[in-house]
Amino acid sequence: MQATLPLHQWLTALPRPSRLPAWANGRLRQAERGEGLEEPQVAALIGAVLTGLAPFMLQLEDLQEVSPERVVTVQALARLVRRGRGVGLLVTSRFPPPEPFEAVALSPLGPLLIRDLLEAHAGAPLPETAVEWIQAHAGGNPLFTLEYFRWLAQQGCLWNDGRRWRWRVPERDLLPDTLEALLADLLRGAGREPALRDTWEARALLGNAASEALWAAVAGLPAPALQRCCLELDRQGVFRENRFIHPLYAEVARQALPLERRRLLARRALAACAPDDPQIPFWVPQAGLEPEAALSVLLSAAQGAEATGDTVQVARCRACAADYAPNPQRGELAYAAALGLRQVNLNQAAQLARRAAEASPDQPERVLLLAELYAAQGQSSEVERLLATPTERGSGSVQGGPGWALTLRVHLNDYPRAYVLLEQHPDLRQQPHPDVAPSVARTLLEMGDPGGCEDLMARYTAGVHLTESQARQWLNVRALTRYYAGVPEEAAQLFNALLNGLTEDHSPREAAAARYNRSLAYDALSRFEEALADLEAAGRLCAGLGDHKRSAHLQVMVARLQIGFGHYEQAEEALLLSRAGLEGLGLSGFLCDCESALSALYRLWQPSYGILLARRHAELALTHARSLKQPSKIALCLYDAAQAEIQAGDPHHGLELAQEMMTQALQAPNQELRHYARFAEAQAWLALQRPAEGRAALEEALRLTADPLQIHVTGLELDHLVGDQASAALRLAWFRAHGLTPLEKTVCEYFPALATATGGQVSAPVGPSAGQVVGRSAARLQLNVLGTLCLRAHQQETAVRGRQRGALLACLLEARLCGQQEVSRSDLIHHLYPQTDEVQSQAALKALVSQTRLALGHALIQTTARGYALGDVTCDADEFLQTGETRLWRGPYLAGVELEPDTQIRERLYHALQQRAEAVLARDPLETARVGRLLCSADPFDLAALSLTLRALQAAGNHRSVGRVYGAARAAWREVGEALPESWQAFLASTAPA
Repeated sequence: MQATLPLHQWLTALPRPSRLPAWANGRLRQAERGEGLEEPQVAALIGAVLTGLAPFMLQLEDLQEVSPERVVTVQALARLVRRGRGVGLLVTSRFPPPEPFEAVALSPLGPLLIRDLLEAHAGAPLPETAVEWIQAHAGGNPLFTLEYFRWLAQQGCLWNDGRRWRWRVPERDLLPDTLEALLADLLRGAGREPALRDTWEARALLGNAASEALWAAVAGLPAPALQRCCLELDRQGVFRENRFIHPLYAEVARQALPLERRRLLARRALAACAPDDPQIPFWVPQAGLEPEAALSVLLSAAQGAEATGDTVQVARCRACAADYAPNPQRGELAYAAALGLRQVNLNQAAQLARRAAEASPDQPERVLLLAELYAAQGQSSEVERLLATPTERGSGSVQGGPGWALTLRVHLNDYPRAYVLLEQHPDLRQQPHPDVAPSVARTLLEMGDPGGCEDLMARYTAGVHLTESQARQWLNVRALTRYYAGVPEEAAQLFNALLNGLTEDHSPREAAAARYNRSLAYDALSRFEEALADLEAAGRLCAGLGDHKRSAHLQVMVARLQIGFGHYEQAEEALLLSRAGLEGLGLSGFLCDCESALSALYRLWQPSYGILLARRHAELALTHARSLKQPSKIALCLYDAAQAEIQAGDPHHGLELAQEMMTQALQAPNQELRHYARFAEAQAWLALQRPAEGRAALEEALRLTADPLQIHVTGLELDHLVGDQASAALRLAWFRAHGLTPLEKTVCEYFPALATATGGQVSAPVGPSAGQVVGRSAARLQLNVLGTLCLRAHQQETAVRGRQRGALLACLLEARLCGQQEVSRSDLIHHLYPQTDEVQSQAALKALVSQTRLALGHALIQTTARGYALGDVTCDADEFLQTGETRLWRGPYLAGVELEPDTQIRERLYHALQQRAEAVLARDPLETARVGRLLCSADPFDLAALSLTLRALQAAGNHRSVGRVYGAARAAWREVGEALPESWQAFLASTAPA
């Protein structure tokens, strides 16, 4: 209850004990008649009531809100409680509690607990990225977590579409109004004393990394006074260990600083800090200095950073200095800063380059840098505009000539037009500038001339001194040539060497590109988990750089892997978000890839209208690819278009598209494209009932690929055609080992006997994005409830994550144990969402079932006429009741599941366990002792279980444990006012079986 409530309301809220001292009965009647009692009298009366209710725990909320007189009352009550038995008093407070309470500071909730809290509040699983975003912003605070959830839902960033929760990242990082108001009020209370306000304002401006000396100087306090203020702010719950208890406090404190106060603190910081302090570019704009003074401070800081070799810090200082410098110095500083930041912050670098170009449009190097940055961001229209700017300096020049234009085309992945430049300028192909040569080689490689690429690479790398940047570019080209040549092992090794020479903090652009390229090699090697990890890391790097186009494309690649794992809903969500972002950035190869991936998704998933959707997205992808005139893209899009037409019932058109694909594939550098063309052609022949032609095309496709996955996929089609079940069984094992659930299903559809032979199992561990075991066949799945709820599949156990998910499975399991065929939707809603309105609860239940199936296998839960039921899944509780094997018990029944277990089932299981333990006592006393402890933990006041445990320990010769177990039991009974015999021997004598 709330600590601020009047004391008579405490008494009203408490249950009435059956026995009370006579004096307490009299005062209680006085209180009920409304006669006034002094606080000490009421405290004593509440203490007597609590003692009479033992075992009982009273929790008082928000002790920091009460008056000093009430604190004294609570302290008196605490002393009374300490003298009693079986009674506890718990208070919550932002401040450390008074004596005699023991202070326990709550740590922030970890990611798993945050997930459980959010999913319990949402009534269904949330997208992984949404939970991560909330965790990052709320910092593990439960109140802040729920407020962010409410705010995101209000902003339309989190919504439930009736099937599942969906998510998009907010466009701006804003603080929920409720949190801002709450934290501002708390800070206002902590700032009534000027010294305290000086302390936390200075900390908010400086951040946590500032030294204590600098902090004291900015706060304007001597060091001892600063320490006293820190202790008081600790006591008030604003600080912990000399810093804000939560980052949001600092954010609100900074926002609340008045302009003049902010200027004063920033000037103090600049006066007291070291000349190369990394925070100087942050403090100067807030200090309100005259332009000359600000420029001097920043240039001095840049000089200091240059002496230490911190080029990024130099660029940041120059970027800030450009705001205060007059022309032409402003343009020079902006240009220099853009050069320094282009590897770490594309957006800021592009803004600076634009300022530099606008300041001096007659200096072509500035326009050229801006074009390069636009190209790196994928802003093709801006690049085209700047390419028209007359800045040419000669065909061999890096800047302004065709070599520079070709480099921009390569940045944009526009290899056809880059190749046109090579045809128009033969000298560019024969003798390109050393900085341009890697882009020329990449163009030759992508446009189907690997020999020309190898020749150019040999001329420019053999015995030639290369800069670090040039060496890395050539290493990347060499790795790509090995990948396109069908030697992914060598390509992966070369990409490893490239990444080993990079620091992601200082070269995130290059690191992102290298990780993406290495993921291609890993994918070709069927190392799907590593490929996924590289793609996700590259996506994070691109998002941090502000490269939204490549970030969206990397999401497409991640979704491709999710499709292979069978995570169709996750893939659809990622692809639709990526498509929305890419459409706003103009036509690109990335958009083609996204449309192709959507076509593949709907073709394999086959939801409602899946065939139409697959056809539509394949057509869009092909239209875009033809506009780009890039053979590789056209070939890939023709593959999806051919497959979509075959599935839609038009194999003649599918055959035409497959044959056109082979024409395009012969012009592309990637040998694997020819394999895909023959494979699509084979599918068309088979759909046309021409098995001989289909078999010939499949056999040729098999010869054209070195990719293990494609070898097995193509081989499976041949196995199906010729009826080779033994070969298909080997492929089934390979698919299962790599977590490729949809392909497992295909094998079992082609060869039903394999599904029967494996108990109907057509599932495997899912991909690393889910990181847990799933199952589509129930016969090989076992739901274990005799301990922590978990799922067993393929000899592996995985805990069931999420409170609602565990409660759902517990409901379905207990219904089956009671002999029920199903659980109705209304009963599930009653158990899982008792306080949610009907419409929301129905949507939440549907989403919960969908997400549970997605995470743990569709066969785990079956849809019935009225609701849901467990599938054909075995259960350790069933097995125990049939066999009596006590070792199946790993812990208490449904440990960790918050749903209250069915009393009859619980008692039936524990009664059977106790009987079985009695039966094996003579044969295995150690096992009986283990089981006895489980029974005692389930019911600490079960004397029969205690007797069994003690007799088992005695039989095992473990007399020391006998004494400890019995001593703990006596203490528990004393707390409830009951007594057991003094010795365990006497207890056993009194409870010996007749």
